Amino acid sequence: MSDTDLAPRLQSLLPQVVEIICEMAGQVNYPTYFEFMVEFVKFYSSVLGPYILQILSTIINRIMMENAAIAKAPGEASHSVMISKCWNIIRSAVYRQEY
Repeated sequence: MSDTDLAPRLQSLLPQVVEIICEMAGQVNYPTYFEFMVEFVKFYSSVLGPYILQILSTIINRIMMENAAIAKAPGEASHSVMISKCWNIIRSAVYRQEY
């Protein structure tokens, strides 16, 4: 089974999946999670259309949270890494014609 076959099957579960993904995006501090989100937004664009604004809103909130953390503790490199990963998610959505 390929990702193409899986996308339509996920459609009924998307509200729950997107809710969990967005919730975790506000909490997780592992860059690989955000790399997963880039791939998720890219490969499931055929079914994520109604949810992309929710996902991007969550990512923008995360960027704002990381910016606030930088203001409190300048020089902490992990915050810059997280901001970069978040921007990669936004970029991957912008380049998809489906959105």
